[in-house]
Amino acid sequence: MIADDNPVVLETLERLLETESGFAVVGRATGGNEAVELVRLLLPDVLVTDLRMPDLSGIEVCTKALACSPTTGVVIMSMESSDAYLAAALEAGARAYVPKTLVYEQLIEAIRESVPEHPHPLTPDDVNPGRLG
Repeated sequence: MIADDNPVVLETLERLLETESGFAVVGRATGGNEAVELVRLLLPDVLVTDLRMPDLSGIEVCTKALACSPTTGVVIMSMESSDAYLAAALEAGARAYVPKTLVYEQLIEAIRESVPEHPHPLTPDDVNPGRLG
């Protein structure tokens, strides 16, 4: 499942993920409240959400989504590369925090590693060594 308030990003991400073997976009949301509601209804394996949305932040989405679907892996994407955002995302239970500037293959790696059976959260350094954003 994907959530982003930018329709171009949402459409592009959906098209890219639908071409990836083993991936199916089961829902898309344009805001945080909508994302939480869809997670509650769909119980997706993974939610990829933007950090900054008008109604709820990606951190808030993560917290609320995990409250209703604890096995959903959450990937937060952002243009922000702050250590504080990274720490807040991981503290909220996100499995990965990735910059929107990542190469597509690195995003796919982060999503695959966010499936619930993977035990450790990913940081930007894990998927983009040597850089936080």
